[in-house]
Amino acid sequence: MTSGWRAGTTTLIVLSMLLTLGGFGLGLPSLVISIVAMTRGPSDGPSATRLAKVGWVCFGVAVALVAAVWIFLIASGTDRGGIPVPVEDI
Repeated sequence: MTSGWRAGTTTLIVLSMLLTLGGFGLGLPSLVISIVAMTRGPSDGPSATRLAKVGWVCFGVAVALVAAVWIFLIASGTDRGGIPVPVEDI
């Protein structure tokens, strides 16, 4: 396992943690996959690399879903703490 690969996996773990905490928990799959990839790294390099790539794909999908949810919430008028905005206030 090269240090560049380890740095990429560490970055994925940190970003997945932040997405899990701030993005409705949707970063959890990529977090789990990246932790498994990091633990497999020393013993099984090709499997760890493949898992890291899958983790990045899951992370990208989760970011897209979180962005879509936020866009939907803002567009539907629930951007004031979950309380719909009355038409008079617009």
